[in-house]
Amino acid sequence: MTGKDRSLTSLLNDSHIRGIFFQILLALGLVFLGSWLVDNTLTNLSNQGKTLGFDFLTRTAGFQIIPTLGTWMFDYEVGKSNYIDVYLIGIVNTFVVAFLGIFAATILGFTVGIMRLSDNLVFKGFATAFIEVLRNIPLLLQLFFWYFAVLRAMPGKREKLELIPGVAGVNITGLYLPAPVAGDGFIYSFIALLVAIGLTLAVRRYAVKRQAETGQILPMFWIGLGIITILPLL
Repeated sequence: MTGKDRSLTSLLNDSHIRGIFFQILLALGLVFLGSWLVDNTLTNLSNQGKTLGFDFLTRTAGFQIIPTLGTWMFDYEVGKSNYIDVYLIGIVNTFVVAFLGIFAATILGFTVGIMRLSDNLVFKGFATAFIEVLRNIPLLLQLFFWYFAVLRAMPGKREKLELIPGVAGVNITGLYLPAPVAGDGFIYSFIALLVAIGLTLAVRRYAVKRQAETGQILPMFWIGLGIITILPLL
């Protein structure tokens, strides 16, 4: 055996060299497979009169979208707006849902935590049951429950479950509430609301001062609720 043959044999017996060789073969095989898949896909799309790319984003979107913050920001109109607008609306709606979800989860978690620390047995028992039941249930299972057991059980688009007859209702598309309409006297009601809020803050300041001086506690919740509710209605 010549020196050249011995050198070739040592290379073949080297596990490191063999590993590199097989990795190169695998990479070439993946490149060949990928190129074949791309060529086959382009050929089939061409036979069907279709193209591959992002040209569709400039096409007109011919479907309706439920009015949201995104549709208002981008002034979405069926037959005029394109798919880029739809994509941007989806991004805005995602941020809105994420913000509302984080805010609601924070308020709910804080409230349930305070209830569990309460001396009231009803509040404490409810919070404990809520935490112990939901904490160990996977979030995906909870989503399935709310979707199939609650949302899918709602009436269809042409029907409505009346929560408050003639005022509020709900179906599979969402919650329906009356929209506020600013009438002739709206400005006076708005000013009265601002005055009521200012008066409530003043009464609260007085209540804090009185409590510090005499130890007597005023029912500020009911007083503030009464002022803010009744004054704008006068």
